[in-house]
Amino acid sequence: MIRRDDERGSALLVALLILLLAFLVLMAVTARVSASSRALSNAQKDLRALNAAEAGLATAVQRLAVDDDPDTAAPVALGRSAWEVESRRRGARGPWRRFELTVRGHDGGRTVVLLAIVDARLPPPGQLQVPGRVLLRSWERRARGSE
Repeated sequence: MIRRDDERGSALLVALLILLLAFLVLMAVTARVSASSRALSNAQKDLRALNAAEAGLATAVQRLAVDDDPDTAAPVALGRSAWEVESRRRGARGPWRRFELTVRGHDGGRTVVLLAIVDARLPPPGQLQVPGRVLLRSWERRARGSE
């Protein structure tokens, strides 16, 4: 078999090109997996922040059944998550009082904000062992993202 001088080293060049192509494909797959992992982590933090905000809303609604002030002075810890509640009184009709609640749930640098309208009626005077009535009129998820 006769070998020409201009074909010398061509097998090495083809092997190097194949290795380069395999490396590029591997890098693309690694980048995709890394991006998916970050997206999953952020989704989990968002869900935990939402759960914390909902726990804060439920706690505030329960407190309104017996008290006129559901605010929390500092964030309340719930495992790795926390929530805080701000309330604004929006008027009264008879024994009913209307509140606007802003509840923030936090987890891992993520924040979820819930806004709620609540009508509450305290128990009759002298009957504090009987809880009042609370009606959650509406709530919505207002914002999320980094703190």
